[in-house]
Formats: sequence, C-alpha cells, structure tokens
Amino acid sequence: VLGALVDEGGVVLVAELRVVVEGDLAVQGEDRQGLRDVDCDDDVPFRERLPQPRDRVERAGERGGVVEGQRRPRARQVLARTIAEDQGIPMRKSRAAEIDQTHDEIFQRLNVSPPDLQPHVTDYIPAIVDQIQAIVDGGCAYAAEGHVLFDVSSYKAYGALSGRNLDDMIAGARVEVAPYKKNPHDFVLWKPSKADEPSWPSPWGEGRPGWHIECSAMSLKYLGEGFDIHGGGLDLQFPHHEAEIAQAEAAGHHFARYWMHNNMLTIGGEKMSKSKGNFTTIQDILGKHDPMVVRFLLVSSHYRSVTEM
Repeated sequence: VLGALVDEGGVVLVAELRVVVEGDLAVQGEDRQGLRDVDCDDDVPFRERLPQPRDRVERAGERGGVVEGQRRPRARQVLARTIAEDQGIPMRKSRAAEIDQTHDEIFQRLNVSPPDLQPHVTDYIPAIVDQIQAIVDGGCAYAAEGHVLFDVSSYKAYGALSGRNLDDMIAGARVEVAPYKKNPHDFVLWKPSKADEPSWPSPWGEGRPGWHIECSAMSLKYLGEGFDIHGGGLDLQFPHHEAEIAQAEAAGHHFARYWMHNNMLTIGGEKMSKSKGNFTTIQDILGKHDPMVVRFLLVSSHYRSVTEM
C-alpha cells in the first residue's frame, strides 16, 4: 500500500506501509463509500467527504491488528533569495539538500528504508497555483488584498474529520483574524510575500503558497486520486488535515480514504514543547541511546498511544 506522509514543512514522503489488519478493514480498490456529490455555492458540483471509517483503523489496532509505517522528523523548509556562496547554489536548494541528507542519515541509523521520493514544495509552485485556480473557479475561494482564501462556509463537510462543529470553533486559534476574511475560519491558499521572503508569480500577484495547499497538490501529484492512507501527527488533524481535504475536494479531486494519526511523544508525562523547555530532537536521543533501542521503543507501542521518551 502506498501512502503519503506529509510533514509540517510541506514535504511529501512517499513510503511503503505494511498493513496487517482484520477483514472489515480491507481496502476495496475503487470503493467510494463515504463520498457523495454536493454543490458548492449552489451551482458548482464537487465531492464532499463525509466522516470516514477511520475509527475502523483504530479499532483494528486495539483488537490486535498491526499497522506499521515509518515517518521522518518534521523540518520546515528554510527559503531565501540569496546565493550560497560556498556552493554557488540557491540557498533554498542548498538548505533542502541539507535537510534531506539529515533525514537520510537518521533513517540509516534507525534501519528504516528511505522514501521512494523526496519532492520539495518549491519545485511544484505551478501545480499549486493550478489547484488554487480550480478552487477559485469552483466558487469556493476568493481573492482579497493580494491573498486567496478558502471560503469554509462553501464546504459543508469542514470539521468532519476532527469531529468539530464550525460554529463551536474558536476563531483565530492559530493566527489572528485578518480583516479581509469573509469569516474567521477561512484559511489562506496564497499570500503576498514580505520583502525578505521568496515569491513566485501568480494570477493574484507575486507571493507564496499557504501551508495547507502545498500538501494537497503534491500528494495528488504523486499518489493520484483517492490514495489509500494519509498519516500524520494527531496535532495536525485540525486544522491542517481538515484543510487538505476541503481544498482538494473543492478542486474536484478524491483525496485520502483512510487517516492514521499517531499520538504524541512526551517527556516527564508532558507533550514536548519548546515553550516549556522540555523539547528534544531525534539527534539528541540517538546520541544517548542505541538506535535499535530507540527503534524498539517506537515500534513496541500502538501508533495511537502516547510514547514517553
């Protein structure tokens, strides 16, 4: 089974997942159960995903089914306009190569097979722009002050993955509510770049993608319509994964059929957090413990359980 594991920096990891489950979880090729046609703004049809049978994935693990996969540490892409003087390569390419090398070294130490592909967001800006344009053409997004925003009110299934009610959500939980938004929950698909940020041309002016759209565009590029499994941390279920589903299906695509959210790593019983000062990296852990011991710790607990480091 091929699945897309998308890190917070927007890099898609295409990895082989070995899934051993009980009968009722078997994926049925072209099965589209859980999808139905709806209208966007009353006249533009697209696909709306109803609550998916992800609870079956979780229950299978509780009954003894084993779900095994590999996921590399998150790392935000560091981009810049300047040139790396020592290599004569654009800094964003140099930094991306450095991150890839770090991931590969960690994979080797943990005896994890590398992903088949390691695409970078900056190589797929045209595909991202095309997907945004499709959402705008469908009436599910709007331009305002150089931004393009997804109109959450146009997508009735928003919140189904995380079980949230739109009316109950707290406005501005991640960022301050901007005055150009139609409603507080709308999220950015494209935004104008600041003077020190990279930018690319688009129908809405020079700018860069929002942090949700890049993942949908690259997942669909490499895995196609209705791919089987999308993984990620439980903390990304909302708003990131909700946004991925909404924007992909508003552009007319079937997105992931099953979602597998791994739980958090804790230190001293608390979730790792830079603000609390209890943050550590995989490099620090591997410097203190044998890599095979760390590997055993990570694979010995259910992916939905909290793991104490």
